[in-house]
Amino acid sequence: MTEARLRTFVALADAGSVRAAARRLYVTESAVSAAVAALTRDLGVPLVQKVGRGIRLTPAGAVYAGYARQVLGLLEEGRAAARGAADPGRGPLRLA
Repeated sequence: MTEARLRTFVALADAGSVRAAARRLYVTESAVSAAVAALTRDLGVPLVQKVGRGIRLTPAGAVYAGYARQVLGLLEEGRAAARGAADPGRGPLRLA
């Protein structure tokens, strides 16, 4: 499970189709499919279900998408905090 795979899964969940997710991420459709297949293997449960030309999240996929969004948000917060600690003068501007 990698950050890139989580980002790809969230993009797919938001976009509703492999094609749309691939366009958002500037990757191939096969890269999106491979990332989601790898997550599915890692978790051992199906995350998406094909519906016509799009996808629908399975119940497990919907739950996982919420956690994936939280994890990605925490990673961004962690990066910002680390940058702020490395350069304290660069932190966010706070007005009283």
